[in-house]
Amino acid sequence: MVANISFATTTHRGMVRILLHETAHPVSSKRLRQMFELRHRVFKERLEWTVSSENGMERDCYDDMGPIYCLCEDESGEVIGCWRLLKTVTPYLLRDVFPQLLGVHAPPASPRIWEGSRFAYYPEKIERRALGGVQEATSKLIAALLETGLRYDIDRIIAVSELRFERVLKRSGLVTHRFGPPIQIGNTMAVAGWFDVTRENLQRVREVGGIGNEVLTQRPVHVAA
Repeated sequence: MVANISFATTTHRGMVRILLHETAHPVSSKRLRQMFELRHRVFKERLEWTVSSENGMERDCYDDMGPIYCLCEDESGEVIGCWRLLKTVTPYLLRDVFPQLLGVHAPPASPRIWEGSRFAYYPEKIERRALGGVQEATSKLIAALLETGLRYDIDRIIAVSELRFERVLKRSGLVTHRFGPPIQIGNTMAVAGWFDVTRENLQRVREVGGIGNEVLTQRPVHVAA
């Protein structure tokens, strides 16, 4: 396991930074608040999911399990994209909330298998800044997911997603697999699946997204209040 550290990178077309938040080395409380507000806008307001939200911030019990967060900031320092990674040796969404999506498979439980969730971005603000900004943001957030997996010795990332987002992952260059068929959950057709954390998957995502370099660098981020 690599040392717990936050990372930053300078990117193009307004996507200034990709940040990692880890319990031992957190980003600022302001950034975390913006992330939870972004999740509220996406999952509560736009998708109308049944999620816990208070004071305009979407949080659940899995945010108390020591996850890693990825935050995408624009040039003004506003969080406009994010995801969450959680070990499958702790409680996690697929096993505890959506086990029906596993099909015949047993729920994963391994320190080298993690669950990705709460992948979100703010398309209105991204497109206001740059043509093609949404594609750039999603490509770099997915690349950051794979780079983080390689740094933290993760073999596989599992996830529950909408069918639309599964297509986004496939278009990004990822080779994905399903646990079982899609199932209607609320107003969403949901599916559970996984992808392996490999340099081959990462290289395909970089090629499809036009990403020339790592989106995470080992330059610690200054954490301000």
